[in-house]
Amino acid sequence: MIRRFGVLVILAFVFAAPLFAQDVLYFEAPRIISADNARFPEVIHDNNRAVVIYQEVQRSAQDSGSIYISTVHSVDGRVWIPARRLVGPIPFDRESAPLVFSSQIAPNGDVFLAVAASATEIHVYRSTDGAASFTRVAVVSSDTTVVSPRISFRADGGMLLFASQNIGAVQSILYAYTDNAGAWSSFRPLEIDPSLGLNFLPTHAAHNGRDYVVFQS
Repeated sequence: MIRRFGVLVILAFVFAAPLFAQDVLYFEAPRIISADNARFPEVIHDNNRAVVIYQEVQRSAQDSGSIYISTVHSVDGRVWIPARRLVGPIPFDRESAPLVFSSQIAPNGDVFLAVAASATEIHVYRSTDGAASFTRVAVVSSDTTVVSPRISFRADGGMLLFASQNIGAVQSILYAYTDNAGAWSSFRPLEIDPSLGLNFLPTHAAHNGRDYVVFQS
């Protein structure tokens, strides 16, 4: 039996002195910044810090186990401070642990997580200390199974949450949003065109006061 260990490695870009009138771009030596069994790293940042968020996987059997959300953060890119297993455990029953979270950093520096905590619930977490700890602030539920949460900020400062839903041969994108008071709506379909049987991988961007969503179909 082969045991595979996953660790997160960080490399920094460095510009060398001009060579033949051109700058040379290379990486510093890599540094390990996580424990074993790390999966799906995601980095977010603002002008004050960079945060790496990832999943730790703890197996109870070959095709089952638990997922935890951990972070490492830095204000200078040199010293990285770990904070392990801040969210979880989230059980899974398959050979490969799925990706269960999405993250965003707010203009005020708060960090938000959307986590597929169960088959029908997406939990939203907030950190006010640079991702050193998280508090659950909302639960967005569905009558059917939802996976692959993606969270983002709208042009007006509110939040959007996307999730994928599979019913038979139809794969759909659902979305929820916050109102002016910060309360979350229920899920609703993003697109109801019956000719689009498979919709997935939504990506959101806010530009010039408008919101745009691009997805694969």
